Amino acid sequence: MEVDVAKEFTNWVRKSQAADEKRCEEIKMFSAQIEKLNQEFQDVSKDLKRERVAARATQDEAETLKRRLEELQKSVEASSFVLVLIDADGDGYIFKDKYYQTVDGGRKAALDFRELIREYLKKEQPDMSNLPVMVKAFANGDGLSKLLVKGNIIKSPSSLTDFAKGFSQAYDTCDFVLVGSGKDRADVKIKGFFEQFVRNPTCSHVIFGACHDNGYVRVLEEYEQKVFANRVTLLRSFDTGKEFTGLKFPYIQMEKIFRTKPVSYHEPPALRQTLENANSATGSTWANLLSATGDTNGFSVSKKSKDLPSGSVLLNSAEQRIDTELPSRSQNAVNSWHQKTKKANMRYCRTFHLIPGSCDKNTCYSHGPLSEEEKLVFRHELRLERCYNGLQCRDPNCYFGHNCSCTDKRCKLLPEMHNVDTSSIHVSPGPMGYNNSVYKMISKVWAELFNGAQQIYLGFMLFYLIVYCRLESKNNQLRFESNIVEKNYHIILATTH
Repeated sequence: MEVDVAKEFTNWVRKSQAADEKRCEEIKMFSAQIEKLNQEFQDVSKDLKRERVAARATQDEAETLKRRLEELQKSVEASSFVLVLIDADGDGYIFKDKYYQTVDGGRKAALDFRELIREYLKKEQPDMSNLPVMVKAFANGDGLSKLLVKGNIIKSPSSLTDFAKGFSQAYDTCDFVLVGSGKDRADVKIKGFFEQFVRNPTCSHVIFGACHDNGYVRVLEEYEQKVFANRVTLLRSFDTGKEFTGLKFPYIQMEKIFRTKPVSYHEPPALRQTLENANSATGSTWANLLSATGDTNGFSVSKKSKDLPSGSVLLNSAEQRIDTELPSRSQNAVNSWHQKTKKANMRYCRTFHLIPGSCDKNTCYSHGPLSEEEKLVFRHELRLERCYNGLQCRDPNCYFGHNCSCTDKRCKLLPEMHNVDTSSIHVSPGPMGYNNSVYKMISKVWAELFNGAQQIYLGFMLFYLIVYCRLESKNNQLRFESNIVEKNYHIILATTH
């Protein structure tokens, strides 16, 4: 009996100790959890305190930034304006005659122009109708003054200076700038102002008045995206370049203030009759035209190749070659040409396709059939290649490029062939004052005798013949063109192609 009680007591003690140990473990665990929770509470309290401080700082900063933004918005609104850029060298942007012929014509032109701009803004952009209008017109002073004098619009070049002064003094944000000779000077100004202000927040809108020159299309294409599309309006004229029709910008016309036709010169009756005879008679040559009139200047000249007399080229006032305008290409013709040249890797003879009858060799590139539209695409591509005779080229059949208005540094044309002055152009006969038949005759003779025993002797004879033919009579003086040797070389290459 006593043994059983002792065992039970021992078991009870053991159980009690085990229970106590378990409670101690639980108490330790609870204590650790409480300590952990307390630490987390402290951390959260500190974080909350920091967040409150940061929130107050952020709120203060947000209020400061908001005030600054409001101030900037007010400043932008207070200094906002509408920019109008005019390339006054183009026929389509010459003001009506009446503005050049009165003492205060320049001032009146500026005020009338601003009024037309405001009328447009009230109708299309009401929020901008009360903004200041900044007008920047740029012109080649020498070329424009000569053009206006020839057209009997002004009596002397000084009248254009008076017009520019009156225009610039009409109000404080209006300028008519005579940038000096050289067409590229006005182009650089127009492009510079446009690129400077089209992204400027203070410039609310740009009205671009230089749509006569397709060279500007490359600049405008970069800003056709939606964010800029509503910030530009094209001011078109009667002389708008074809490539501008593909741009997505809205456009306007202002025929009330600008001329609606080119400045016409007074052409001598003898010249008019001679030109009419030249167009109707196939046997007429530029030698006959020059002998009848003595000069090709003094009348309005078209830059379209179809309007150019046979065997002639266009030159500017500096006697530099001016390329004729090529008709636009159809997309179907472009696709067809690329299918043949890019995918089928065909190479076509330039001389055979673009100068009919000038290549009868079957050992050169393909003489395969091309449509007239494909030939036009061919011409467009060759215009991107540089003519090695440059601005002195007088070959009426030259299909290479002589002028370019792009800003791409990779362009194959030389720097001096970019932005060539076209404000005053005239028609000039091709080499030797003849049509191309003389060249063909000499080329064939040379080709037949190229392998002959008398090559050297006849070569010298032909050289002197070409030199003699290249002497042109103009104003009773003989003029010798210095690139005769290089021209002769290219003729030989073309014949033996």
